[in-house]
Amino acid sequence: MITMAKTGRPPKNYPQTTEEMIVSNEARKPKKYSRREIMESHKDQISDLVGDLADRLEEAERTKRKVYLQDIDTVKDISLRYIRSCQITGTLPTLSGLALALGVNTDTLFRFTRMHPETESGRWFLELKSQFANILNQSALDGSVAPIPAIFTLKASYGWRDDPEPEVHNNDGQEDLTPDAIAAKWQDLPD
Repeated sequence: MITMAKTGRPPKNYPQTTEEMIVSNEARKPKKYSRREIMESHKDQISDLVGDLADRLEEAERTKRKVYLQDIDTVKDISLRYIRSCQITGTLPTLSGLALALGVNTDTLFRFTRMHPETESGRWFLELKSQFANILNQSALDGSVAPIPAIFTLKASYGWRDDPEPEVHNNDGQEDLTPDAIAAKWQDLPD
């Protein structure tokens, strides 16, 4: 038998009535927001992100120093700081990341390296290119990175290529022979 408290209501540990359950459920039910309400609720977050970008760009313009790729001391200093930042963050160093750190675009870095391979900076960039490719290759081999994207990146950014099997052509009107066919004919020659 249920006894009433002095207030005329059931005691606190008394189960909810159906009406109380409905009210409680409605209060806990997640509200369905319209797209406009969702966008409004995220407006401050978007504003903060855009503001951060604007602050960084303004700061970069104020402190921007023109990096001359021929200035090996500056190039090495920035390159080494970039490599250390990759070490600290556990990020693979890339040529595009290096270009960004130097304040140039990747095409400019590639063009400079291609046009000035004999300069100290050109040799430095070629060495970094080789080392970055080696790190990516080793990371793919030991399973630290996915091999398929690594292969794509090595081919696209570092000049790696698949070497097709060479074909031997003759000019005397005979059939074209593969290296295996030539080896077989070589074995058939008398001593």
